[in-house]
Amino acid sequence: MDKYNSYMEDFINTFDVAIIPEELYKIISENKIEFYNRTYKCNNVCKAAEISIITNDMRRRIFILYDYGFCMKFEEISIHEFSTRQGRDAEIIRLYNAHVR
Repeated sequence: MDKYNSYMEDFINTFDVAIIPEELYKIISENKIEFYNRTYKCNNVCKAAEISIITNDMRRRIFILYDYGFCMKFEEISIHEFSTRQGRDAEIIRLYNAHVR
């Protein structure tokens, strides 16, 4: 089993596939999960997953899936291009400020 199948199996075993938003599940099932990180306490409110997906045209998309118990929601995280260390640092700060609640 390759790492992509392993991540998909772990993801399916962690979250109730029946209630994952249909749009996100379609994206996940049509592409490969490159990286998957889950936490059981997202700001003490819910469990969450950070999912990095490699699309068939070799683009990378990053999503966060929130499982509140009674519903699931997700958002796509946009990464701005950078080519210098200062640009990378600025992007890290932007992402931290935008997505750490």
